[in-house]
Amino acid sequence: MKTSEIFKEQSVFRSICEAAVEGILLVDEQGKILSINKAGESMFGYNHDEILGSAIEKLVPLKFQFIHKKYRELYTKNPTPRNIGTRRNFLGLKKDGSEFPVEISLSYTKVKGFFVLAAFTIDITERKNAEREIIETNRKFQTLIGNLPGVAYRCKNHPTWEMEFISDYCEAITGYKATDFYQNKVRTWASIIHPEDRSIVYNQTCDAVTKKEPFQIIYRIITKSQDERLVWEQGKGIEINGEISTLEGFIQDITHQSETEKALKKSKEELSNYASKLEENVEERRNQLHQTVDKLETANSQLQNEIWERKQAEENTRKALEKEKGLNELKSRFVTMASHEFRTPLSTVLSSALLISKYKTTELDDKRIKHVNRIKSSVNYLTNILDDFLSLDKLEEGKLDLSISLCDLHTLTAEVIDEISLSKKERDIKFNVEGELRMIESDHRLLRNIIVNLLSNAKIYSLKTSVINVSLIYQKENVILTVADQGIGIPYADQIHLFDRFFRAGNVTNIQGTGLGLNLVKKYLELLNGKITFSSEPGNGTVFNVEFPIKQLNHEKNTIN
Repeated sequence: MKTSEIFKEQSVFRSICEAAVEGILLVDEQGKILSINKAGESMFGYNHDEILGSAIEKLVPLKFQFIHKKYRELYTKNPTPRNIGTRRNFLGLKKDGSEFPVEISLSYTKVKGFFVLAAFTIDITERKNAEREIIETNRKFQTLIGNLPGVAYRCKNHPTWEMEFISDYCEAITGYKATDFYQNKVRTWASIIHPEDRSIVYNQTCDAVTKKEPFQIIYRIITKSQDERLVWEQGKGIEINGEISTLEGFIQDITHQSETEKALKKSKEELSNYASKLEENVEERRNQLHQTVDKLETANSQLQNEIWERKQAEENTRKALEKEKGLNELKSRFVTMASHEFRTPLSTVLSSALLISKYKTTELDDKRIKHVNRIKSSVNYLTNILDDFLSLDKLEEGKLDLSISLCDLHTLTAEVIDEISLSKKERDIKFNVEGELRMIESDHRLLRNIIVNLLSNAKIYSLKTSVINVSLIYQKENVILTVADQGIGIPYADQIHLFDRFFRAGNVTNIQGTGLGLNLVKKYLELLNGKITFSSEPGNGTVFNVEFPIKQLNHEKNTIN
């Protein structure tokens, strides 16, 4: 009986093969195809009659047919049963000549004395495509990580802390290549931590990991060239099945930042020393003047006029020195604020000025204009900071004079909205008015400053696509201005300090600001007999309500026609 006739009689076996989702090919000892199921026909593009009796190499690309035949002959001489899971990757050849990746597992048996090889095949094209996508995604991720100005890492949890991944930027900071740290083959990260800082880093990291909390540490490292550098590290433990198995984090070199802060600190100390010496000089001069006055009082009555003049001189000197002392205190606060807020716009002015000097042809006019506008914007920002500071100084000294007149609050608010909208067109500002429009008695300049400050804050702390709602509600004796944004909101713990001088909430430290705006708004409203309240939910925006009296004392109200 021929082998082909044997399989014609195996109807049950044939039915099982036809129902399989894998391609199943049965091959005799000479490599001739005895049978192929429906899944195999669909996979290779042949029907049963076309492929029956053909050499199995017909389904293998031409460049691999010779070696495939050798492997098949070796397998036939020494066949070994294999589990379905033990597989190799091959390329299959379709009827139309196209190649595709297949995964094959082999098994064999003997049917009535005849050797039969069974090849179970799976088309793994989609899997290979997915693998390529994963590889490309990893490549892009590596490129992105490599461009970050810091070291990204992943390491095993204590006690080994072996590096599983560290970005190439580590060489720029430490002098060592990333490969030096993998599995601690050359050195560990702990080995480059400054000896005096190792126990602190170790204890803080272990404590944070034990509590399953993120950690931030500042410490020193020793580079390959034996230089000392200051770094800032932020990391967290990755939890798997309730246990911290790995740590992931980011490390930045803050050496230059630290040196800048030290220089600023030194300047503040020098200013403080100068103020102390000035106070000593004041006291010394005051004592000298007292002594002079005592001598003059005991002198001849003809010198009484001179004594009076000297007392006047003493008083004037005292006031001048007290004023000078106050100015020095003001300078100290200004230096602290300027060290944070002047640095970025001044850097922008410097970089733009340098770039403008390089654009020497008319074709580069657009770039010049762009950087000129950046310089203007930075200068305006600095001017606003100085205006706020000067206004605060005048308020504290009681030198801010009010100019009460009839003001059109509706028109003034609309003008400010137009200005804000022009500067940020992508934000939608909606303006609504309720009640009968009336003139109010107030200071036009202070009103404008209040509205500008509230709308500017709403713009700065809102998403570009969010809506800012502004409304005016005219009541019998008051007008209520409401500014509601959909921005980042104010943390609950910070809300009690919102109107404090120089205070900034914890979630806006990366956004420019002096912390003077709302402090000035509150002081302006105190002068205008107004008041301000607010409500805020972190992540869901803030609403400010400002109440203005329509009529100040000794003035009559007026209605807008």
